[in-house]
Amino acid sequence: PRTGESTLMSATILPHFLSTAWSNNRKEVISVFRDGSAIKLRYFNYATKQGSPLEAGARSAVFSPDGSLIAYFRNLDEGRGEIILAQPNGSGQKRILATRIASPRLTWIDQERLSVFISDDGTGLGYLLKLSVDGDLEAATEPQLGMEALWSPDGSHLLLSFFDGDGNLGLYIQRAGEDPEPLGIPGYASHCTWALDGTAVFCGVPQSPVLFGKTDPTMVVSESIYRITIADKTSKTIFAPQKGDMRISVENIFLSSLEDVVVFINGFDGKLYGVAL
Repeated sequence: PRTGESTLMSATILPHFLSTAWSNNRKEVISVFRDGSAIKLRYFNYATKQGSPLEAGARSAVFSPDGSLIAYFRNLDEGRGEIILAQPNGSGQKRILATRIASPRLTWIDQERLSVFISDDGTGLGYLLKLSVDGDLEAATEPQLGMEALWSPDGSHLLLSFFDGDGNLGLYIQRAGEDPEPLGIPGYASHCTWALDGTAVFCGVPQSPVLFGKTDPTMVVSESIYRITIADKTSKTIFAPQKGDMRISVENIFLSSLEDVVVFINGFDGKLYGVAL
């Protein structure tokens, strides 16, 4: 990020491309494409130059931390679905859960557990579940209004954002077996990233209050960037635009490999930026 150097991964134009999920080995991807009204997923290995489509109905595919497995949701007929484990190319499928959950979002907590997030559009509540690779299912936390969640790298802590009883958006930390504790800072968990050692999070923090039912959820909100230490819940401003500066809204945030630069896409202009730590 400091030199501005870049590496071209592929010069191929991908028609109807929507998004890509990368394996941690940075050699394999699962890409999402639109085909008419259908959504299709395709695996590709940049090392071997081999690729294959995942089965019809596959959604929300994610690589396990060591890259040896993928998990995905398969949409069946009559409102039925199932969560599948497979090899990265889609072979060796194993069903671990049959469900009537519509369009869950999957992430890996660690190599043995998945996180299943469900949003109820009718009530606005978010539900977060833990699913073992053997199919054991349990609640990860209580349902919350407008909830978002981000697991720490080792799966021991959970960063949450949701609206409290007064309609105020806030960030919370939850340790295993405990209730969520407020961090005293507003923000969306999706605008945050964990430090690799799990001791801190870096977040885009709204410069104005975000209120349920009053702040348009589709509106791009001006933010500053904070570092929040988990142990004592203290925060430090990393970057705060002043009057007349370029406005930022932090999306797709992550840390550089040396953890000396915070990188994000600015929601106001769609460009990639970095802030040195």
